[in-house]
Amino acid sequence: MPYFFAAFAFQIVAGSGVTQLILPHMLDAIHLTRNTSYGIILSIMGLAETGMSLLWSRWSAHRSPSWIFEGYLLRATSYGLLFAALSSNRIVLLVGATALLGAAMPISGPPFIMALQGSTPRPLMGKVLSIRSTLGNVSHATSYLLTGWLLAIMPLRGVLGFATALAALSAGVFFSLWSRQTVKSEANRAS
Repeated sequence: MPYFFAAFAFQIVAGSGVTQLILPHMLDAIHLTRNTSYGIILSIMGLAETGMSLLWSRWSAHRSPSWIFEGYLLRATSYGLLFAALSSNRIVLLVGATALLGAAMPISGPPFIMALQGSTPRPLMGKVLSIRSTLGNVSHATSYLLTGWLLAIMPLRGVLGFATALAALSAGVFFSLWSRQTVKSEANRAS
């Protein structure tokens, strides 16, 4: 479980600043009107997230805890595509990246909650979910502080590159650690 919580926190730290702070700066850099374009981009992201949530609720494979990390890797991929959109000034790439980001958001949530419910004793469920909520709140605040600070001292591409690297590395590292723990647990049960 600690790997799920750590990956969850790192993904929020890497990603919240992207949608709240970096996207508006990207729109300025690509010479789009911030107010109108930001609303359209968020709407595209919201539609993709809603569509994937509806599809995901009907798909039985979402029960696998590995989907937690796969959803996080999709988020990192979308940040990489945002980086490419910023570098190339391609609006189509920006729209595709935000749609992928929206679709990636609900992929990791249900398996994470199911893993928590499956491994937490019933009397502790409220406390564990409260810890998850608090961790999410602290991670959001940390993301805004870190992203805002980085935007003040680095170019936009550097900050987006940092967020992309943090999201990809944390997903990969915590997936690897979780996989090793799972293999060891299964080997111990077999013997």
